[in-house]
This record gives sequence, C-alpha cells and structure tokens, in this order.
Amino acid sequence: MTFDPPSSSVYRCTVDGLWNPPTAPTCTMDSFCEQPPDPTNGHVTCQGNTEIMICTGTCHPGYVFKDGFSELAIQCVRRTGEWTPTVGFPDCERKKNFMNFY
Repeated sequence: MTFDPPSSSVYRCTVDGLWNPPTAPTCTMDSFCEQPPDPTNGHVTCQGNTEIMICTGTCHPGYVFKDGFSELAIQCVRRTGEWTPTVGFPDCERKKNFMNFY
C-alpha cells in the first residue's frame, strides 16, 4: 500500500459540517504487474481491477502463436506480481497453409 500524504497535518470540522481542508489522505494498493511487451507480429491489451490484471495478446492477421491460436490471455495478481499461466507472450509466427495432396 502507498500512503498519499495529506496537504495538511491538521483537519478541522467547520461550522457548516465540512472538513477543512476538504481532501482527505488516501491509501492506494501498489501494483507489481506491468503490461508485458507486444509479441513480434502482435499486440497486447490489458484491463483489470484493484486485485488482478488480465492481458490479452493478439496476433496480426496471418499470424498465430505456436499453439495455433491467434489470441492468448494471461493474468497477474497485483499484490504479488505473479503471472499465470506464464509471464509475457511468445512471438506470433506466420500461419502455415496446409495443402492436401492425394
């Protein structure tokens, strides 16, 4: 957690029932997750909440990951920085065209 110090060390309640200064200090959760780099011939987008970040790697048209999929997702736990199933994405490879010969 990161503590954002207040602008003032003294807070007063005014006769109007409001705090002076009006902005209270905040605590924000540290995130140990950073967006992984784009794979070769692809790109990465990430989204999430305060607990997890989910990143999706997508190959450009005509390219796939080694397993044949054009899209893969990985997840990171923000408080630990632990990625599952793996950290980052493999590069995208040109899709192989299979021809049947009889």
